[in-house]
Amino acid sequence: METSSKYQTNSTENNLDKWFDDLINQLHIDHLQLSTKTADADKENFYQNLISNNVDGMLDSMNKDRMQYYISNILFSYSKELFIRLQNNIDKIKIAVDYSSTKLLVWSEIPSENEAYYEDALLLSEAKVSAIYFDRGFSISSTIVSKEDNIKIPTQYKLLN
Repeated sequence: METSSKYQTNSTENNLDKWFDDLINQLHIDHLQLSTKTADADKENFYQNLISNNVDGMLDSMNKDRMQYYISNILFSYSKELFIRLQNNIDKIKIAVDYSSTKLLVWSEIPSENEAYYEDALLLSEAKVSAIYFDRGFSISSTIVSKEDNIKIPTQYKLLN
């Protein structure tokens, strides 16, 4: 039993050492990019905020990255869930998306025939994905319209193919 505990400790230390070595290597790369003016604007801003102890700037940047990470994961999960539920009927609806700081905004246009089937698939997909991300402060907000309502997709929404 003691051997297993030693192995886990060594494995954890090895992981920590590898992580630390990778971090130091990345810092060297970043330093080279900053000193040769080849770093992208986000990296320059990150280090400028760090150097000047601009906590607001660091938090704003982290919040933006967090939002982009979660919204993209929500969109992927929602698309996958919807595809599973609708399978061969996915091409009969139009889906457009936008986002806010904590929500994926979904605009769906469905056909009038078999309307309940499409609404159920959309709402159950929304509920399942929102339940996963709700504890992290993110969710989906859907608007469902019928094709016959003849309501145009708002211009800020991006149509999914």
